[in-house]
Amino acid sequence: TAVLAPAAGPTSSSASSSVGPMPGVGSVGGTPMTAGGRPTSPKTDEAITCWEGLGQPIWRAIKKNTRLEDEHRRLKLELQSKEKELRELYREHPELGPCPPTLELQG
Repeated sequence: TAVLAPAAGPTSSSASSSVGPMPGVGSVGGTPMTAGGRPTSPKTDEAITCWEGLGQPIWRAIKKNTRLEDEHRRLKLELQSKEKELRELYREHPELGPCPPTLELQG
């Protein structure tokens, strides 16, 4: 059984030391330990499983939201450009009639 030294704060795989075939994994006083030096238990394992189950949908939602925000910014700029182009056409061609009020407010 491998024995881990108590960790002083967050650890990484290069900072943890242990004895045994699987570095960073072992037990202290018969309690199973994770690679980070924290004790594992059925409740801990269940919590980790739940977190991992929630993490994927949350990550996908964040990525989708980021893509949608980028598309929104792009479309907003495109709309502003088209509105400006349309206002210029109305100014260059008075025969088209008056510029629609929604375009006059923005330009």
